[in-house]
Amino acid sequence: MENNPSNAGRRNFLKHAATAGAGALTACSQQSGSKVQPVSTIPNDQGTVNPADMPMTRIKHMAVSRLVMGANPMWGWSHRGDLLTQLMLDYYTTEQVVEVLLHAERCGINTWQTSLNSRHEGQAHAGERVMHDWQVYKDAGGKMNLIALITPANIEDETIWRKTLAMKPDALVHHGNMADKHWANRDMEPVKERLKIFRDAGTLVGYSCHTPNSMLWVEEQGWDVDFYMSSFYRASYELRKQWPETLEHKPLHEMYLEGIPDEMTAAMRKVEKPALGYKVLAAGRLADKPDLIGNAFKYAFDNIKQEDGVIVGMFPKFRDQVTESARLTVQYGQV
Repeated sequence: MENNPSNAGRRNFLKHAATAGAGALTACSQQSGSKVQPVSTIPNDQGTVNPADMPMTRIKHMAVSRLVMGANPMWGWSHRGDLLTQLMLDYYTTEQVVEVLLHAERCGINTWQTSLNSRHEGQAHAGERVMHDWQVYKDAGGKMNLIALITPANIEDETIWRKTLAMKPDALVHHGNMADKHWANRDMEPVKERLKIFRDAGTLVGYSCHTPNSMLWVEEQGWDVDFYMSSFYRASYELRKQWPETLEHKPLHEMYLEGIPDEMTAAMRKVEKPALGYKVLAAGRLADKPDLIGNAFKYAFDNIKQEDGVIVGMFPKFRDQVTESARLTVQYGQV
């Protein structure tokens, strides 16, 4: 991989940026500007799960449930088109985000992974809604670990970076699509530099990707990361551009091809550090029928290391996907 000159000066500046941001998160929580709708009752159709039965793993000092709550549905990232996106946005008011997170805690899920980017309207800046809802959840007694997925823009905007650190994330993770673009361009030094910024911020450090070979390369190079986030399906923009050569025709939208998870899970087993698999349900494409969901969970836990876990986004408007996911993790994820 080609190297670009690092920018240690900027990294040192960002390392100390949080000291000037005292009260930033509190200020953010006062400016949501949204009309909070009543909480929608989560369907009681999946029984109950004993939270003590939830299988656990560790990332360094942090105990992590092998099932991590994903946030894409909360912020309207359906990967299924505008209709489902709007349905998710309408459902996930601030109160509903908090209710679902607290429900997840009651099921034994102790970690939330979120990006800072929401598709809700009325944001004064990137990340406002996410930061606001996290504070409301904490004020409600929420105790989950926080894994924050970070784009280059999140770091380079001084205000956003300060407010990100004010959330006190337990881990910062380099965004997978961005890492994939650098990998495709054979220019990984900027990714390494951002990971150093994360380390300087005092958090755990994660590398996310959709390409198994990039994760294996990062491990071989001995990069200073604590864990990986590994997509079961290749959904990145750069890789989609290669599909016409493979399929002989250009796909219209995102594609999730059978057999692709075999490549990522094999890589997850090879790396020594823990990995959290995501898109294990192919961004909801395997969530339409109970047998498909069960098979996807079983496949995931049968094919990853004991130290690994899964990240699953949940949309419990019509079915209690939280309890369902927790029950399947208890069933298949015991070590």
